Amino acid sequence: MAKRINGPTRLNIASGLCFSPATEDGCIVLNVEEGNILSLNSAGALMFAELAARKTGLTRDEFVDVVGRAFSDVEHSWIETAVDNLLRQLDEKNALQTHQSRFRLLSWWVRAKLVNVIVVSVSAILTPLLFINANTLAGLLLLATADIVLKQAGFSALYRTIKQWPLTNRHANSATIMKSCNIVDRACAWHPRQELCLQRSAVAVCLLRSFGVPAEMVIGVHKMPFYGHAWVEVEGKVVNDHKNVQTFFHVLSRC
Repeated sequence: MAKRINGPTRLNIASGLCFSPATEDGCIVLNVEEGNILSLNSAGALMFAELAARKTGLTRDEFVDVVGRAFSDVEHSWIETAVDNLLRQLDEKNALQTHQSRFRLLSWWVRAKLVNVIVVSVSAILTPLLFINANTLAGLLLLATADIVLKQAGFSALYRTIKQWPLTNRHANSATIMKSCNIVDRACAWHPRQELCLQRSAVAVCLLRSFGVPAEMVIGVHKMPFYGHAWVEVEGKVVNDHKNVQTFFHVLSRC
């Protein structure tokens, strides 16, 4: 039985959500703060799009009415059940905006400050390493940093780290891009842990920006089978993966 959210409580999607457009194939919702993903079918995607479009939110009954107008040929009881099921799924993924405790807000503030310290400190150490061409060591430093951030503060902290990583004023060209990708490959070969696409892409973005290349990490999801993937693009071109990777994944976020 789906949990029903009654009363005048206004419902809205949580901050930090990224989602693909609603289509007949459904949509994918990424909760950046929690680091989890929700796959919705076509009906769920259309309902979610209605909720996401309301900046001031909707009560549960208002949401039922909105969905009822969109699906006018469907029985009202089915509409209520579908809405309650969607709200339950969103609530389980912490994708609904709710009142946060002081402890949770303080915890978030501490993590945000920690990320800022990491960005500044590692960036400062990285600069002399790259200047003396200690490139593999620089790559290993970034891999270790990515692992620490993920373990201690989670996906959202790594996401913010990449988003905040500074772009230097150094001159860069296509050879610089290839050089950075090669550095990541060598560092991964020396690193004791097998790194996943998320860490590899995060490190590649940091290196590229440190060399003056305006790179961004792209997060996408494949629906059938359901799994996520991350890669790096420079001015819309994939640099560390198959050039047509976008055709196989729904792009959810860029940072």
